[in-house]
Amino acid sequence: MAENKPFQVRKIVIDFPKFENKKSTEPTSVAKENNKTKKGSLTPIKTEDISINEINVENTERKNSSQTKSKQKTDPATDSEELLLELLSPNKSIDLKIKEMIEEMPKAYSIILLLPRAQHELRYLRLAKYFADNKLPGIYLTLNKGISEILNLMHAQNINTDKITFIDAVTRMSDGVEVENDKFIYLESPDDMTELNRESDNAISAMKKGEGFFIIDSVTTLLVYNKAVIVEKFLHRLSQKIKNSELQGIFLAADSTDKETLDTISQFCDDVKSF
Repeated sequence: MAENKPFQVRKIVIDFPKFENKKSTEPTSVAKENNKTKKGSLTPIKTEDISINEINVENTERKNSSQTKSKQKTDPATDSEELLLELLSPNKSIDLKIKEMIEEMPKAYSIILLLPRAQHELRYLRLAKYFADNKLPGIYLTLNKGISEILNLMHAQNINTDKITFIDAVTRMSDGVEVENDKFIYLESPDDMTELNRESDNAISAMKKGEGFFIIDSVTTLLVYNKAVIVEKFLHRLSQKIKNSELQGIFLAADSTDKETLDTISQFCDDVKSF
């Protein structure tokens, strides 16, 4: 009785030569082999025996390899994607805009920045952080929040406030608690423009020429408590003082601020930008 042999699949790879269609008495396989020998550039017929089990294993390995590569391509937790997410975060986006804007300005300048109300706070905090990270001393005139609250917000953003002198026009008006510090200056209210002029001059005079900044966090609030013409005169005088001391002056205002007033203020500032 004939012996049963394992079933095998015979894989044949054939390179077909070009030849004239002539009748031949030779077997087909022999004729093709002879023809390839004559050409001299064709590889011989290759054959190999592969069992069914070997085929299944090979297909499984290919499938697993393909799935692994696909997972690697779509996995979001890669270094490049993490960096991209970081760069696209709100803070990073604002920081890049601040850096580009300031690098375009001359050494000494005053500029009006128009901010949307929704992100006013985040923007002035990141602005203060830019100067603090560059180790520049400065003056910060706060018209919306008392010093204690501003400090809490800045420290939450990792802003070093050691070199910042604060002029606070809110705490006394709102019966807030004053903190004893040589760098904390308290005004009676935002409408005391005489005191505001004096304290601003003193703070600027105490700074080294050519090294520092002056931020007003809300020109819009000044306009609420004072007539437009008074605010215009204050900013005009302050802009001249800032330029003479070769400082960087940034006056923040809501983008809804009266256009006519902004047009007047812009005449003695270097630029007006939406931010």
